[in-house]
Amino acid sequence: MRPGETASFVFKLRAPAQPQVYEQYFQLIDLDHSDVTVQHRVLAPLIRVDAAYPELSESEYHATREFQSWPVATLASWRPSVTIRYRNDGTDAWDRSIKLYVYGGLFRRSDFRDSSWPNQSGAIQMKETRVEPGQTASFTFRIDPSDEPGVYRVLSRLSIGNHSQQPVLGSLMGELIRVDR
Repeated sequence: MRPGETASFVFKLRAPAQPQVYEQYFQLIDLDHSDVTVQHRVLAPLIRVDAAYPELSESEYHATREFQSWPVATLASWRPSVTIRYRNDGTDAWDRSIKLYVYGGLFRRSDFRDSSWPNQSGAIQMKETRVEPGQTASFTFRIDPSDEPGVYRVLSRLSIGNHSQQPVLGSLMGELIRVDR
């Protein structure tokens, strides 16, 4: 392979039994020189494994993200506002028990947590009081980027209730955001 050329890799993955989002790391290595790792070529895609939740049926609570305003890049000193809109694709109406949770990679504490968030994972309420199937819910909140420059992974998803253990199916999304000084 020469510089500037593109390579494609196709392989099968076996899905774990536990439904959640997994972050899988792939790294290119020169097999002819096994001590040489191709610089800056670590890929970390998010892989979502779905399964039936006994307490939820996909037809009851399901969402599609229609809009998001996460910045591609921000300065560490900025406190931008972010809006995310989800369409209710389920059969039940949403009330204010549906909340938006924001995490770092692997569902750890977010590097963008703002002091205005109800808890360290967000738990941000939608603007609307009630969202019928087919209608859209809006979530607007401020972020406080890390003081350290770098590229950060942000995960967001809707969940039911005051905890993040009952996700709304189809709502999980991931973004990469660059933070500069």
